[in-house]
Amino acid sequence: MLGYDLSKAAFCKYRTLADKKADTVTGATMRVDVIFNQISKRNRHATSKYQCYPAGLIFVTQKINLNMNGDMGSMPRKHIGILAGFSVYHYGNTDNKVKKHDLNYFM
Repeated sequence: MLGYDLSKAAFCKYRTLADKKADTVTGATMRVDVIFNQISKRNRHATSKYQCYPAGLIFVTQKINLNMNGDMGSMPRKHIGILAGFSVYHYGNTDNKVKKHDLNYFM
């Protein structure tokens, strides 16, 4: 939908060994850092509260999780969403549903 080519990213179908044994899990997940690191460095921008952005992916992590070369590390505290206007749509693991928040929620 947004034109990203993530064909080389690693997909994971199972989150736990029990999921793998049951094989009832549908869908797949991708690691946030793998997606971020596949996006060209020239297409990465820091967000500002007072700027308008085109629709795209938004990543949230701690500064310490960014390597010297600008790539994202694999520490657990990271998140991804879809930015459209001033809204971010993202999946919440806690209640297993897609949520909509204002961009300022992530600032």
